[in-house]
Amino acid sequence: MERGSTSGSGADRTLILYVNNLSVSRSPIPLKSMARGRTTDSLKFGLTMGRSMAIIRDLAGADVACIPEVLGGPAWNGGLSKWSRYWEQHLSGARTCLVAQEAEKLVGYVSVVWRSQHEPFRRAGIPEIQDLVVADFARGRGIGGALVAECETRANDLGHAELGIGFGLYADYGAAQRLYVRSGYVPDGLGLTWNNKSANAGDMVRVDDDLVLWLRKRLA
Repeated sequence: MERGSTSGSGADRTLILYVNNLSVSRSPIPLKSMARGRTTDSLKFGLTMGRSMAIIRDLAGADVACIPEVLGGPAWNGGLSKWSRYWEQHLSGARTCLVAQEAEKLVGYVSVVWRSQHEPFRRAGIPEIQDLVVADFARGRGIGGALVAECETRANDLGHAELGIGFGLYADYGAAQRLYVRSGYVPDGLGLTWNNKSANAGDMVRVDDDLVLWLRKRLA
């Protein structure tokens, strides 16, 4: 069993994930969402076991230079220019970037883009989870699930009824595919897109990162 616990005060919100498989305790605590500065209520989840602990928090300016230095495996991508752009978008409110940290080491990241480039999401006002990555050496500890859960909390706090995600269809995306299905995301029923255009019956398309299946989840 894996759960996260949320703690913090002031403008910052931090989710603490205790990695273990024993009992869970939870209690409500008031939190302030950094994304829009709104005070909200969330739940605190604690696990009472294990030595490993990951903290889920907002991207900080100091992380911009650190993330590209992490040897997180082939999925861990993006240089200084990408993370500088993400930091600017995070500050502007266009994107909320979250990172997972164990001790002094960054082990995962994810973003919520509040105005999706996927037209059906954009028309429906559905924000989109993007760029979810957990470092190879930190997988299997529930960190990806905790990052997704915090994305859902942020979207729910801002009044969004649904959250969306698109993922690739080849084997490198297998872990992400399983995670989102387990987390309650279902296909939007509009089929595949390639390079942001619908892939229709009879089309010849390249199987790469641009061939995407889109899913949605209704938030509680």
